Amino acid sequence: MKNNIKKLSRELIDYNYQNNQVSNPSTKLQELRREIKKQIQLRRCIWCQTSVKQFKDRISVKEYFISGLCQSCQDETFEEVE
Repeated sequence: MKNNIKKLSRELIDYNYQNNQVSNPSTKLQELRREIKKQIQLRRCIWCQTSVKQFKDRISVKEYFISGLCQSCQDETFEEVE
């Protein structure tokens, strides 16, 4: 399965940092949100594309339905810096 989420994220980042390279950022953002929702419905991580099976706590489950990140990707993303 092709990961459109990474592609769309990159385009939006490029738009913000490189002089409007995306023709319509609002459309790209809507497309990104649709792709994230689709992956959540398929119970797949939006980033690593693995099948989502379990989480360590309720907060992690809630985060999945917000971000679409599996437990492993959440742990990497939200790692505490000491």
